[in-house]
Amino acid sequence: MKIICLAGGPGKRLWPLSGSTRAKQYLSVLIGPDGELESMVQRLWRQLGDAGLQEHTRFATSMEQMEHMKRQTGERTPLILEPEQRGTFPAIALAASYLYSIAGVSLNETVIIMPVDAYVESDFYDWIQQLPNRLRESGSQLMLIETAPKSEMEHRSPSNNGIFAFSLDYMISKLIALRLPIHYDELYKQYSKLSKSSFETEVVERETSSSVISYSGVWRNLGSWTTMSEEITFRMGCTWDEVMNESNLV
Repeated sequence: MKIICLAGGPGKRLWPLSGSTRAKQYLSVLIGPDGELESMVQRLWRQLGDAGLQEHTRFATSMEQMEHMKRQTGERTPLILEPEQRGTFPAIALAASYLYSIAGVSLNETVIIMPVDAYVESDFYDWIQQLPNRLRESGSQLMLIETAPKSEMEHRSPSNNGIFAFSLDYMISKLIALRLPIHYDELYKQYSKLSKSSFETEVVERETSSSVISYSGVWRNLGSWTTMSEEITFRMGCTWDEVMNESNLV
């Protein structure tokens, strides 16, 4: 099993706190187990380490965010670098080509895609380790992981939230069908020519052999002020006022 965490998005939806120079996934606004502040990236990497999954994981991120990533997770954190931000389909395609042509991963290996702004508890990582078996048992080419909202502010119906499982062969075959390079170096050179599109649009909506599996544990997508506000605990005595300060200045 290989896990690809998509972390290269612009992350501007928490403006004015986040922006073009500092994506939301690197903001230290969450409370860690020791009471210290941590970012979405740091929380995810810590949880993967606790579950023994760091060695199976790579972050897919843009070149311009590489320094942020290394600063928060360490110089040796395994990265798959995108030359620019072009959406989830190009990012996943490039990641698949890297696993195949650079990392030498077997075509039979299960690849799990998940966003970096997912707020989950530790049991989620125990649960996803069952996905390779469940994908094989389903007989489908693509598995969508459905999550149920736990927030009053979120939509009431379950949604996919950008978590997918498929064999590496599945994605490499997609690249071949689209006449795209399957070798990372070549696809990297042609990256700017790929259309800015989502994995849902290019793959999920066109797939006739897919299945859905539900995860019922805690899941929040921290991609907006609406859901982020439930995890930020800073208060200044005024009802509903949120204060966030990453500096040591008061």
